Amino acid sequence: MSPWTPVTLLLSALWAQDVVGNIQQDGSTSAREKIRFASSAVSEMHKVSSDLTALHDGAQVVDARLCLAAELEGLSELISVSEASTMAIPDALASGNHSAAEQEFRKISVALGRARKAREAGFACAVLPPSETSGWSGEQSVEEAPVSDSGS
Repeated sequence: MSPWTPVTLLLSALWAQDVVGNIQQDGSTSAREKIRFASSAVSEMHKVSSDLTALHDGAQVVDARLCLAAELEGLSELISVSEASTMAIPDALASGNHSAAEQEFRKISVALGRARKAREAGFACAVLPPSETSGWSGEQSVEEAPVSDSGS
């Protein structure tokens, strides 16, 4: 992996379009906006996962790989919850349960915010020195075996 890859991914993330846009957080978001937002949010989360996977696979430092693996694990859970919520929104709207649709919409909003933080944390994992990424310097303590004096 090129040393510029983390920088390139970070810049593309910063310049990425914010899928939240003008989505209202006060419950007045239309059904179509909720569904469109949910789909865009899940797509963005998959992109974050792809970016962090690329960083993980290219990481040469054990600490960076461990740190990125932890971020990817949490991100996987966020994606699962968001995909389930994306499927639940149309069902809730079809049955007239607008409060349930709103709750699923808010779950996705929260998950997207956390996914964005995971992206930032992942980029930090990829560029920080080993001792600062996980608190483990990569050196394992090795206890010396007692020296036996069998030759005397």
